[in-house]
Amino acid sequence: MKTSNLLRITAIAPVLAGSIAACATSADPSDGTESAAANAGPKKITIKTHPEGAPFGYTTNTTLVAFQDGNGAWKELTGTSGVYTATATGAQYAVATACLEKHSETYVTSRVAVYYLTTSDTSVVDDNGCTPTAQNVNVTATLKDIPAKQIAELRFGQTQIGASGPMPGFTTTPKGEPVDPILLSYDNSTGLIAGVPSLVYRAPAITAQADQTLQYDVSALGVPPESFGLKIDNLVAGEFPSAETRLSTRSTQPAQLIAQLNAKFAPLDHYYAVPLPAGLLPGDITLLNVVGDLPGNDAVGPVTFERSITLGMKTPGSAAVFLPAQLDTAQQPSLDPSPARRATITFPITPATLTTADYQAAITQVTSELDGSLANQELDVVLGAGRAAGQTSVTVTTPDLTGLADWSPRMAFSSNGETSWSMSRNDRNVARGAAPSDGMEILTSTVSGMLSSIDSK
Repeated sequence: MKTSNLLRITAIAPVLAGSIAACATSADPSDGTESAAANAGPKKITIKTHPEGAPFGYTTNTTLVAFQDGNGAWKELTGTSGVYTATATGAQYAVATACLEKHSETYVTSRVAVYYLTTSDTSVVDDNGCTPTAQNVNVTATLKDIPAKQIAELRFGQTQIGASGPMPGFTTTPKGEPVDPILLSYDNSTGLIAGVPSLVYRAPAITAQADQTLQYDVSALGVPPESFGLKIDNLVAGEFPSAETRLSTRSTQPAQLIAQLNAKFAPLDHYYAVPLPAGLLPGDITLLNVVGDLPGNDAVGPVTFERSITLGMKTPGSAAVFLPAQLDTAQQPSLDPSPARRATITFPITPATLTTADYQAAITQVTSELDGSLANQELDVVLGAGRAAGQTSVTVTTPDLTGLADWSPRMAFSSNGETSWSMSRNDRNVARGAAPSDGMEILTSTVSGMLSSIDSK
């Protein structure tokens, strides 16, 4: 029950610190130069680790959480029920988290995240935790009167129940956690499920304190989704656009996917949303995400460029969107050959078009050993807007955390795995991590590719 991961950051200091360097006409963000307002005094920093994926649901402790005050040494923190606290004495701080899980004798996953932030970015860091451990309740749902040649789904929280007939489906959900079920019915006449539902219904919330039995009449409750015009003003030759809509019903659960359209299959001149008669409530927000994908090359070799815009709407309507400029990078991330496999990442920085812009990078690796064991590893790095302000580029080298008590060698990358990377710029008119809202706009530019090798220098 996890959502997609977020990302993290570094600084200059003793043995356990990473390094960060900037190119700009203004001060290096790691040199200790801070305004009087930004450095007005100590500030409490709270880190929360969410097993269901940040920032949703309950919190519980993860494998490792460490904190860096300014450019000082990294110190491991002790949490209580997934909440950790530290003090930033100046404007800059960094947070590192790690989750190591052994799913079987032959399958291990790890995720390390580093956040480089300032107190002006946020004083609360929400991070993904390890596998959910909360007490669950069983949910049984019967989906009645499904239209002929259709398949229905009931989605709530981060689980779903699918059905093509009257037999009940089963799943679990965390006890006492309120969720808003979404009922969808899709055409299955060709054997392929369509990306746009034929019927949709936003059901009343449930808060399961005990096992639940639910029943929904698909034909009676479902309403066809509503279509609205869509115009994409600045596609380039060879770019493949797609659009998806999600419905956000509360800030404590992920927005639910409603419909997907791809220009590879039909002209992309419209999108779909949940109509008012389908049970919409006043606080519900429709999220429209339009993406353009373009295979290409830059200075680092073959890459894929992705440009997207996300709009939050209380009342959906026709939309004309302008995708952001693509993100070009002069060099791909690198991993050093040390036991820590420290990553060096150079972010190209450009001024925000909207209110603020932050950056993130991810390195992922899949390693298959001769004994048949499999390891999935991920490093996420986030550079907050406060660290990027006034710079033209920022180079980050992740910290060596091998001296911390809860570090494990299994958290470091292998020297022979298949390794991919991505780098993104997120331009927003809302704060990073803010709940979906009417008028919200996020412009994201991403470049991704394969990592050639781990440095042998």
